Amino acid sequence: MLDAARIHLGAGVQGGEAAAAVVASELGLTHRELEILPLLAAGRTNAEIAQTLVISPRTVGVHVSRILQSSARPVVPKRPTSPGVAGW
Repeated sequence: MLDAARIHLGAGVQGGEAAAAVVASELGLTHRELEILPLLAAGRTNAEIAQTLVISPRTVGVHVSRILQSSARPVVPKRPTSPGVAGW
């Protein structure tokens, strides 16, 4: 999930807020969790992340817990909207 998020985050930065919102939705994360994810992947502590984002370490902990819970869920592909797609 972290690798996919890194790829999507790069696209989100180039595509602006709308792209970031789509990425967050696809990964089941909030916008703030999407901000925390690369910092977490870089090995930053909750305190360091909190200082960077100007929020409390406890709030970071809640977001990290949600990120970890999201990464434990299997990703289910969305059903194609086009009729006649093989396998659906």
